[in-house]
Amino acid sequence: MTNTRQQFSDRGNLSLEEKKFVARVLAIEGKEIWDEQTAAIDKHGLYRAGLMKEGRGFSVKGAGSFYNGNLEVHFVKYLRFHDMRRRNNPKHADSILGVERATRSRRRQYHLYNRIVFGRMNAISNRLMFGFTEKVKQELAQEYDIPA
Repeated sequence: MTNTRQQFSDRGNLSLEEKKFVARVLAIEGKEIWDEQTAAIDKHGLYRAGLMKEGRGFSVKGAGSFYNGNLEVHFVKYLRFHDMRRRNNPKHADSILGVERATRSRRRQYHLYNRIVFGRMNAISNRLMFGFTEKVKQELAQEYDIPA
């Protein structure tokens, strides 16, 4: 138990290179989330839904010496309702008769939030766990003029 507490209490003791790396990864992944949501909104023709595209955004936040590296994704509330809503495909071809009928309908979800955000979490964790190599550390030190 003390080992776990020790790990969490040391989170603020990141080097400047590590803080910059975390901020860079979160900014890149935030942009990816934004781009994927934009593509999904365009794909489903939901651009008429007001502020759904313009009312979204993301920001990377950290607080002083205790850098917590938060990625905040902002969106309008009704985007979540579109995400939970199911859309109907009322007509589909009957394979035997070749006739269209509306008696059965297939239901498919709009994937605007859950699939995109939770799908990117794996990429974020992989980049944070395995992406901070010596080469990246040296590049960040050169870019931000950090002494060795």
